[in-house]
Amino acid sequence: MHFLVVLIISLAVAAFAFFGSGNINKPEAPADGVYSPQPVISASPSPVLKSKVLFDVPFVSQAPTGNWDDPRQQDGCEEAAAYMVMLWVMGSEAPKTQIEQEKKIVEIADWEEEEYGNYHDTAVEDTVERVYRQYFKYEKVKVVKDVTVEKIKQELSSGNLVQVPADGRALGNPNYTAPGPERHNLLIIGYDEANGEFITNDNGTRKGKGYRYKYEVMMSAIRDYPTGYHEPITGKHKAMIVISK
Repeated sequence: MHFLVVLIISLAVAAFAFFGSGNINKPEAPADGVYSPQPVISASPSPVLKSKVLFDVPFVSQAPTGNWDDPRQQDGCEEAAAYMVMLWVMGSEAPKTQIEQEKKIVEIADWEEEEYGNYHDTAVEDTVERVYRQYFKYEKVKVVKDVTVEKIKQELSSGNLVQVPADGRALGNPNYTAPGPERHNLLIIGYDEANGEFITNDNGTRKGKGYRYKYEVMMSAIRDYPTGYHEPITGKHKAMIVISK
């Protein structure tokens, strides 16, 4: 009997030592005895895209007078697209005469020839570095790769313009001289979600102001190409140039 009493008392003492403090799996209280709840971090919601975006961007063709025999204008798509962007950035209108517009396209090409020994074709990184940063001295520009319809719309909805390299033949613009340019750059100035269309200033034709392409057509055409004179195109790397004011 005495042994049983001792056993019961021992078990009671052990139980109190284990449970009595009330600290099992309980965090240590701060010095002031007040617990502060930890903040709950939730994922940021995706930005809500506008149903339609259209920027008022002056239009300039890469061959304003139709002189497509001049190789500086024939291959002047990157320069013309960037020139339109800079007019938009500065809040300026396009020169009133086609001769003045042509003079600017030729001026940029001649500068590239003098500085880099080439004006024909430039990959997106070189277009940014040479035309935007060095010629126009403009820094609010970046290259985005792995382009999708949603990425383009997000940039436009955020107030930015988008310049894209493309296979002009895949665009199927009837105003091009058939079959269209294998290496082309054009400016996306908006989109229309209701019709599933991108709105462009396509400098590859004098009828390119506000020209629309279906999303799927634009995406099938977008591809970067190497810097040089009609260098072989390997792969279909989708990239874009994003320009902010």
